[in-house]
Amino acid sequence: MTKVFKVKYRKTINERIFEVLSDGKPRTLFEIIEAIGGGSQTGCSARVRDLRKPMYGGHQIDGFWDGPDYYYQYIKPKARKQMKGK
Repeated sequence: MTKVFKVKYRKTINERIFEVLSDGKPRTLFEIIEAIGGGSQTGCSARVRDLRKPMYGGHQIDGFWDGPDYYYQYIKPKARKQMKGK
């Protein structure tokens, strides 16, 4: 069961999604939607893509398949530097 974050609803959906992903744990789209309190699949996936754009912070959010499920994972800046250094 996914932990439901208590996110203030005055925040934008981008802010709510980033708050959920910011711990660095991989999550499916359905887990993200559940954690932010609802939303459409297409809208949520579009907001994840937006978070990758420079206008919305240029965050590194990787996606990968694990069996039948697709996961999104935020890569923290320190981890990015370590990955480049290898």
